[in-house]
Amino acid sequence: YVALCDTSASHDPKYTINFGQRAFSHTIPTGYKKLCSANLPDPTIKDPTKYFNTAKYTGTGSSHAITGVGFQPDNVIVKMRDTANQDFQNFDSARGANKVLRWNTLETSDPQTTRFTSFDSDGFTVGTENITNQSSKPFVYWAWKESASAGFDIVTYSGDGNSGRSVSHSLGVIPEMMITKRLTNSDPWVVYHKAMDADEYVMINSVDDDDNTKSYYSGTRPTSSVFTLGDNNGTNGSGQDYITYLWASVEGMCKVSSYNGNNDSDGPFLYTGFKPSFFLVKNTNDNETWGVYDDARGVNQENPYFSTTGYNNGVELTDRDIDLYSNGIKPRNSHNMVNQTDTYIYLAMARSPFKYSNAG
Repeated sequence: YVALCDTSASHDPKYTINFGQRAFSHTIPTGYKKLCSANLPDPTIKDPTKYFNTAKYTGTGSSHAITGVGFQPDNVIVKMRDTANQDFQNFDSARGANKVLRWNTLETSDPQTTRFTSFDSDGFTVGTENITNQSSKPFVYWAWKESASAGFDIVTYSGDGNSGRSVSHSLGVIPEMMITKRLTNSDPWVVYHKAMDADEYVMINSVDDDDNTKSYYSGTRPTSSVFTLGDNNGTNGSGQDYITYLWASVEGMCKVSSYNGNNDSDGPFLYTGFKPSFFLVKNTNDNETWGVYDDARGVNQENPYFSTTGYNNGVELTDRDIDLYSNGIKPRNSHNMVNQTDTYIYLAMARSPFKYSNAG
């Protein structure tokens, strides 16, 4: 903060501050630098698009490869944009390309051989089914590469029904957000987030606010090596199979955090330290849907979002604006999905670190 003061009421002071945009009149003192993004420290991940990417594509009706992702993904979610009642199609390498889960439903992990056929070196291949590849229809995808250095891990396990059971993960740091789904029965998508109490949870397929009536994660915070399960069938039924997706914040790559809304069109600024490419947000105090935004479909001014709970029949809308800047996110309306006087949890993925981002 720069403090300036003129004590004379008769003056009309004007100040010009040089942060390094032009040459200084004096030598910069030892240990100081110009205040500019080029002098920010190098981020942990310099190129986030090696680990996460999002883009649009148009369906062809014939099996074809989606290229340009930049890596071989381990988790891909595909969504048709303009047609009602089209599920979020979730595929991962842990279960194999031919099995699907759906963010917005309780359904089990189903074999679907013609929706998504392979994870490729620079993307993935979609099959002939309409829900992932209908001719002339617009689609968007979100793709992650499993990597501890980039803050993303996928774990599969079998439940034993015993509260306090621990499951190993490979992040090497404490997971800040986890999403668990039972594969063999119709159960909700259980979400743990560091901003909630240890015994609290929300459901990615539900509008419900945070709750603690069921023992999904045993009321125990995860550690850098394990996460702990309760005895509820949603996360730990005896002999049942499960999958958990885990995230941790990484500078320049991933941000798991929370904020308090202000019920204003000039919403709070959420500093991420990078230019966001993906934003998943939930009001934990109100029965309101999750919002899903990305920079593939729009950055500012009526940027589209999806609901994971069936609002508007799953078709994208543009009535709950947010701005995506070179270093963060700002809600631009007072809707309770993103900006009432409530607490919100979120997951944000990067397009580029602040040091290397263009102005937003």
